[in-house]
Amino acid sequence: VPSLKATKRRCLAVIENNLGLCDFKAGRFANAEVHFFTAASMEEELPTADNPGATLFNLARVQQSLGKHSVALDCAAAATEHLRAKYQTVGLLMVQIDEIRQLLVHCLALQADAATSAHRYPVALDALTEAIKVASEGQPEESA
Repeated sequence: VPSLKATKRRCLAVIENNLGLCDFKAGRFANAEVHFFTAASMEEELPTADNPGATLFNLARVQQSLGKHSVALDCAAAATEHLRAKYQTVGLLMVQIDEIRQLLVHCLALQADAATSAHRYPVALDALTEAIKVASEGQPEESA
């Protein structure tokens, strides 16, 4: 059972992430960057963080919007690792698996975009190839 201090810290991380989303949608990318970075730092310290992959994905999106393509690529790669691990967790509900799969595909696409912007084309190709593979896992089988 998480301590009260850990629960408060987890809630603060969620609030920071949500503030970052508000700033991102309003085009205040520098403010969003601060909120996402703060949330990611808090989640890094928590063993029970909800989904650090989503926060890192948001941080990667804002880095890409700020033109920091190499940093965006690093953030997207870290987010992808978190999401892969969560995607393979046993006991998730189907709806959770679908949500994580969709976020993982978006994250891989962002990783490919950031890699292209940073002129790292083999990395972009690998990310797109994996995105297509993950996306197709969620599609129903075609009957012959």
